[in-house]
Amino acid sequence: MFITFVLLIGIIACLAFVVGIVYRKLPHVSNVDVSSLKQEKQRNVKRSLTEERLKRKIVAVTGKVTSFFAPHVMRHSSRVKEKVQAIQKKHTEMVKEKQKKDIKAAGKHATGEHIQILIQTARGFIDQEEYDSAEEKLLEALGFDKKRVDVYRVLAELYEREKEYQQAWETMTYVLKIENGNIEPEDLAFAGECASAMEDYPKAREMFEKALEKEPENPKYLDRLLRHCILLKDKNTAWDVYGRLKKANPENKKLDEYLIAVKEL
Repeated sequence: MFITFVLLIGIIACLAFVVGIVYRKLPHVSNVDVSSLKQEKQRNVKRSLTEERLKRKIVAVTGKVTSFFAPHVMRHSSRVKEKVQAIQKKHTEMVKEKQKKDIKAAGKHATGEHIQILIQTARGFIDQEEYDSAEEKLLEALGFDKKRVDVYRVLAELYEREKEYQQAWETMTYVLKIENGNIEPEDLAFAGECASAMEDYPKAREMFEKALEKEPENPKYLDRLLRHCILLKDKNTAWDVYGRLKKANPENKKLDEYLIAVKEL
């Protein structure tokens, strides 16, 4: 702020100096030959010429002074802004780190409750399509516990909503890895959806088959598996899955459509 004030004082001083020079040279203007005009008109013409010349001088010099000082003022302001932002960022990080330590010190129960709050907050941001804020909250939650499956699930959902299917797939494969044998069928199915969105149909089919190993008669999983058997032109498996789907969900409105598709394989 002090440097900016000094620069502004310099600009004002330069302008005052220019005005003084212009006024000292005004007698030259008074020698303009207007003898053919009446006395009053002569004074008006002289005054007009003087004012116009003064305006031109002031505008010209002001432009030069401004063009000289403006870059310096802008650079200084930019540096000050960057420093302030860096200080604010550092302060925010310190506050978050202290908060994390305090919560961890309060015990596992307090930590778990805080993680749940962060997950709920992230879901709210996802509903509002504020994906960056949602991701920030989820990553903050993982800072408390790097193996919280429920956090990774929401993170994968977030990436899927953003159409970042590769990231969603990688997140879900990590979930399957850390579930330690207690893999949920819906996690396998969601991983299959992510693979399908990447057009990796063999991998998607594999995920739906694994989901059905845990819930053999689940109509949703049968439906998804049948679609991918058709996409992969596996007629024999498609017939088998079609029969299972018809038995599990005879009211499925797409059965006729699937029957035609399987026959055409």
